[in-house]
Amino acid sequence: MENNLSQHRHKQESSSNDTLFHHNHEMTNEASHNSEVEKGSFQIKMHWEEGIVWQGSTAKKSWCMQCGYICAEGEFVQVQKCKQNEVKQKWIYDNSTGNIRSGVNMESCVSYFKATDEIRRVKLVNCSKDENHKEQNGSNHEDNMNDNDDKQIDKYQSQWSAISRNSTFQLHPKTDESKCLTQTHHPKNREDLKLYPCSIARNNDEGVHDDTSQWVIGTFDGHRRILKDDLL
Repeated sequence: MENNLSQHRHKQESSSNDTLFHHNHEMTNEASHNSEVEKGSFQIKMHWEEGIVWQGSTAKKSWCMQCGYICAEGEFVQVQKCKQNEVKQKWIYDNSTGNIRSGVNMESCVSYFKATDEIRRVKLVNCSKDENHKEQNGSNHEDNMNDNDDKQIDKYQSQWSAISRNSTFQLHPKTDESKCLTQTHHPKNREDLKLYPCSIARNNDEGVHDDTSQWVIGTFDGHRRILKDDLL
């Protein structure tokens, strides 16, 4: 079963033609918001397809990556219900660096804890700080500080695997393809994103098609149908 799931889900393409490039930093206003959104920005949605079962339901769900408040350094990154005009769900992929930048704050990059074997929440880190720390903090540090401590900013990196334009993809740290960006078990609203082993994210519950390792980009707006017990 694992082989069949892998063939079905792993469509990640390596061709540079399928990779989003971003070199234009011109800003534009989104009609329904006062915030400025970077041109070329997109939403990143956890991939759902017919047959997937999350939280015991086969109903279509649209969970998008979103920053918490103003997309500033130190904020955690979550999945929330996709909203087409939600500026906090807008992202830019920089092919030259592997950075995923906030579409409303280009200085903030989605970043993961350097020690990828530790399950830590993904947060926004100043992109330039990350570049500096790669050169200045090459030695190992003690990793027993609280996850919310700003002193740990130097322990985060922002280089991700390529994003595909035309197919589903997994988001890995560039240095560790065994880890995938996902959340704990099946997605719920306002869950923090973390790095988990891809083998777990592909098959959370044995015998259930409940893959949470894949993402897609585009424009998305809500679930197909809204149930009273949905967390909105």
